[in-house]
Amino acid sequence: MTTDTHRHRTGRNEHTHTLTPTDIFSLLADSNRRHILQYLSHQVGEVPIEELAAHLAPTEDEESPDQLERILIGLYHSQLPALVDAAVVYFDHNRGTVTGSDSLAAVRPYLDLAFADEAR
Repeated sequence: MTTDTHRHRTGRNEHTHTLTPTDIFSLLADSNRRHILQYLSHQVGEVPIEELAAHLAPTEDEESPDQLERILIGLYHSQLPALVDAAVVYFDHNRGTVTGSDSLAAVRPYLDLAFADEAR
């Protein structure tokens, strides 16, 4: 089973990308990526990367500049590249914003199941 084919933009180039269940499970295997996708799926339009980092900061601890810096580094170097490669988000590096792509809708049912499992 594969999801529908979606258009994905990276910079000025466009290409087609098909997400398989294996691709989706690989993305959702990481807790931070699950939380990023969940957050973006409830947002309309662009989200500043700093807002995304603040969302990922543990809620039981006070946010510190060092903690947010570590989260931002993880976003820039690990989480966002994986999500952009899978074509589920767009990342505008110049503006520092992230937007869910149309492909995010294909991930949503799996994402809902992952969060339902975490809630148990």
